[in-house]
Amino acid sequence: MTYTAPPALLALSALTLSACVPSIVVGDSPQDETTDSTTPGSTTAPDLPTGDPTDGGTASDGLTDGTGGEPAPGVCGDGIADPGEACDDGNDEPHDGCDAACTRTGAIVWTVERPGDLVGFAVAADGTSYASGYDPESFLAAFAPDGGELWKIGAQGAGPLAVDAGGRIYVQSQFDGVLAFAPDASALWHVVPDGEPFPLGIDAGSDGLYIANYETGAQERAVVRRLDLATGQLVWEALTPEGEDVEAHDLAVVGDRIFVLGLATSDDEGLRPVLAAFDTAGALLEFELDDPVDSRRWHALDGLGDGDLVFAGQTKDLQPVVRRLHSDQSEAWFSPVVGIHLMRPERVIAGPGERIALVGSDDGHEGLGAVSLHDGDGALLWSSKFDDPQDGVNEQPVGVGFGPGLLVAGGSIWTVQANNNITTTWWIRGFALD
Repeated sequence: MTYTAPPALLALSALTLSACVPSIVVGDSPQDETTDSTTPGSTTAPDLPTGDPTDGGTASDGLTDGTGGEPAPGVCGDGIADPGEACDDGNDEPHDGCDAACTRTGAIVWTVERPGDLVGFAVAADGTSYASGYDPESFLAAFAPDGGELWKIGAQGAGPLAVDAGGRIYVQSQFDGVLAFAPDASALWHVVPDGEPFPLGIDAGSDGLYIANYETGAQERAVVRRLDLATGQLVWEALTPEGEDVEAHDLAVVGDRIFVLGLATSDDEGLRPVLAAFDTAGALLEFELDDPVDSRRWHALDGLGDGDLVFAGQTKDLQPVVRRLHSDQSEAWFSPVVGIHLMRPERVIAGPGERIALVGSDDGHEGLGAVSLHDGDGALLWSSKFDDPQDGVNEQPVGVGFGPGLLVAGGSIWTVQANNNITTTWWIRGFALD
């Protein structure tokens, strides 16, 4: 999976970043610059109502409510999961797996924060997280599954990331081509393919590294390239069809196919979603995407199950949605993301047990970012969001990935100060899967 940086992010990357961390708490007990990982502090349960001793009992003791023998309704916060409550842990802490409305949320087990701006994020199979960004110089950093920093190096460029099965890290730089690093941070190779430098997608397959950029001088056709994993040497390149103006959003390797998801406009057709499919030799197999739903656009793509595809996007009324297609592109299901509105999904990724995670930011401009976890049928298992948006503060999730028993997301917070200067903080959060 990859991250296509929005124009606002590219503009912010050019700013001189302040070393001041904004006073926004993302999750529990965020780290300072000198601490590698943080265990959330305990939360004292508030004093909760227990009922008037004269009314016959508490809401959770099974007694009647005095109106005809019916059981009294459950009370959220009494520590008992009554009918209609997804959970009840007896407190109102929103980031411990159960919030003040007795709705399941993501349980944050650690949080890392640093001054700077995150551009790329990926998680390896062993749970190691990798972050690429600016602070203000470009960097690449690695974090252990418990949030502890393993290493951080200066990199020639920052951009979307991919990690292969051997743990090698690949950076599709915004300005400097593609860079490869070993798991111990040593540099392996650096190549600068032809074409517009703005990255459209990167993913590592078992047989090669696949990237997408725009064709040189046109920015109308997307060019997909296969690079040798060990050397970065170009193996082949292929283009989307001539005459189609393509706005590419994501690239994913799924089985023996390479997919580019986006929008296309041609002289005889209006704007429409498209899914370009290439084989491992570079032949274009398909381009059209059957999309009967009333969607605004699809932003993110990943592989799921036996060659199935999962998409994340929005309907025209800005409701986030996820969709699953079988390998023959027949429909499996289409599901709205309940409980979250106005979210523009940035990344979607499939994990163990066919679970699906997506992250996105608020199209309502209230500073909201969210991460959600779904089962293989699209049902929401839990969601976690920036629960106290403030004027002048915006959260931009960049990526998400699965590790052993863990879901890890990363992104940035942009804060507009009183003097209109902008400070940025990048963050990584580790969530318990269950």
